Amino acid sequence: MATRIFVQCRSHEMPGPDREKNRYMADKACQKVWNRDFSSYEGDRLTTFGGYFLYNQRCWLMVDHGPVDSIEYTTLAYKWNSQKQEL
Repeated sequence: MATRIFVQCRSHEMPGPDREKNRYMADKACQKVWNRDFSSYEGDRLTTFGGYFLYNQRCWLMVDHGPVDSIEYTTLAYKWNSQKQEL
């Protein structure tokens, strides 16, 4: 069975430089669910939507783990809380 972690955030609230924001959020999502960092060696895949070029732009990312062609999967949804720096 596959697991999908969906994270919603705002571009200006995500910590770190633009090129590191997606990886940081993927690490946070994997830590929340599996107590480990994002790892393509573990079979994690990352898909992102949105960008960081404009202030206050909505961004989403999805960490997908498990068989790509899985019919059954679990979806977990989180929203980034910039004040608490947590999902």
